[in-house]
Amino acid sequence: MGTLLYFIREGVRGFYQAKLMTIVSIATIAVAILLATCIAVGMINIRGLFENAAEKSDFVVYVKERTGSDSAATASLAAAILRLPQVQGATIVGKTTAWERFTAIYGKEMLSAVDENPLPVSIEITMKNGYQTSSAAASLKEHLETLEGVDGIRYAREWMDFLARFRWYFYSAMIALGILMVITLHVTISNTVKLTIYARRELVRNMHLVGATGFFISMPFIIEGMIQGIVGGAAGIAVFYLIKAVFIYEPTLHTIPLAWGPPLLPVLFILLGVVFGWTGSFFAVRKFLA
Repeated sequence: MGTLLYFIREGVRGFYQAKLMTIVSIATIAVAILLATCIAVGMINIRGLFENAAEKSDFVVYVKERTGSDSAATASLAAAILRLPQVQGATIVGKTTAWERFTAIYGKEMLSAVDENPLPVSIEITMKNGYQTSSAAASLKEHLETLEGVDGIRYAREWMDFLARFRWYFYSAMIALGILMVITLHVTISNTVKLTIYARRELVRNMHLVGATGFFISMPFIIEGMIQGIVGGAAGIAVFYLIKAVFIYEPTLHTIPLAWGPPLLPVLFILLGVVFGWTGSFFAVRKFLA
């Protein structure tokens, strides 16, 4: 217990002694944690956009006139479509609803020349997440064409391809950026701790001469790095909450629908700061004492 208290006391003392290096390390961790948090929130919101885009109708099935005039036959067709393994939902759009949608977009003047509603009954189909690919869409189109009462089919194949490509590029870029941030943070903290140890090299040398082990020498520095991680992580999260407050309370920004992630997200990133501080200090001390 006494040894542990000694390690903690020396770590805190070193934290206050090397002021410049400590500030540089804390600022680096704070910026990295802030960026990581903002990237995580951005990924959560973009994932929400993907989900909203996936919920939009992927297929529109136009029902034959004689089938569409019979509500029971149309409901039976929608039920048959819903039983297909690729289909998440099937919504019937009646002639009245189609008319209202058309006039809302193009105005009533476009249909003023016709005496009755010329728009067909349709069924809007959304696909399950695992099936939103071009091959799955082509397979579903073939199944739909075999159903009785189907007059025509329209689906946004180009939109599906674009969404799939953009999703892959986005996640790949986020992973690459995350790896780059981890490497940059690790190198920065390691070099900062190396400079801190170098500034106290006489103390390290004297401890070696009196027979202190590498573990006994390195633990105060590792604890010092973990303290830097806690303070830096907390500073980064504090700035994140300031940005969040601006978005929530600023009249020109609070209307932007943003998801800020789960409540434990800040705690997770503060722990991440501690891990960065620990790993950076550990490898720096190991290289210095080797």
